[in-house]
Amino acid sequence: MNKRLMFSAALVMTLLSANAQKRAFTIEDLYRVKGVSSVSLSPDGKTVCYTASSFDLKNQKSGSDIYIMNADGSHTKALTEDGKSSSAVWSKDGKSIFFTNYEKGTAQIFRMDLTTCETEQVTDYELGIGSPVISPDERYIAFTAEVYPDLGADAKANKARMEKKEQGPVQAHIADKLLYRHWTSYNDGRCNHLILFDTHTKTYKDLTPGNYSLIFVVGGGITYQFSPDSKEICFVSNHDEHQEASTNADLWTVSVNGGEPVCITKENKAWDGTPAYSPDGKYIAYRLQQVPGYESDRFRLAIYDRAAKKSTILT
Repeated sequence: MNKRLMFSAALVMTLLSANAQKRAFTIEDLYRVKGVSSVSLSPDGKTVCYTASSFDLKNQKSGSDIYIMNADGSHTKALTEDGKSSSAVWSKDGKSIFFTNYEKGTAQIFRMDLTTCETEQVTDYELGIGSPVISPDERYIAFTAEVYPDLGADAKANKARMEKKEQGPVQAHIADKLLYRHWTSYNDGRCNHLILFDTHTKTYKDLTPGNYSLIFVVGGGITYQFSPDSKEICFVSNHDEHQEASTNADLWTVSVNGGEPVCITKENKAWDGTPAYSPDGKYIAYRLQQVPGYESDRFRLAIYDRAAKKSTILT
């Protein structure tokens, strides 16, 4: 995080020093500043990979590319130049990176060999993927996708139904409950589900079946993580009947083999989220609030003992 802040601050200072005369900061100036995100440190701690986003106010366009630099801030190099790459993470041996690219129309995962800079496409999910997370053993890739609950991870069937609706003679949105639209996008019966891709079998699996979505995080952020042994995923979802009036997000765990997810924070009727497994896999650290329905309640830090099946608030 410090590297990210230092890099962003350096960009701003460079921009300001280019024009010594004081003046008001304008929207044009804001669009000239590159945004930095998805900072990832190599396994040996010597190299940093990050996404730099640029914006074109005049042409109403934006793009992002992946850069690499030494951990001391020296020797910066662009790994992509297509303006459609982001979210790079290191392989466990540090010799390659996984990243997202949408040059072919939908976001997919690619892998780049850092020695040869050659890339190979890893996923081919027709709906596109969101917020990918690589398992520690690199066998699985977890990601989100908007799917119809009854169709699950079947991308072809989901796409066919979506196209049939979009091309139909009647263009209407029907909803019988709230949370039917996010910003300008209608749900139309779809939910944001957690999909698992097995790189060995080349198959996709819906790990969160049912008429529920993973929670939306303002400002972005990953709401699910693999256990260190790559056998389990902890994710965040609100299963209350009236989610529009509830902040009761909970932590759920599910095997990578599928099965019924288990809620591990059901005692707390307020918000639970941002899970992180301990390196030894014995605990899950997370944040929680204690006042139901109150979004501005302060966050506490807690840990869940996986063997004892008990949570303890630390702060």
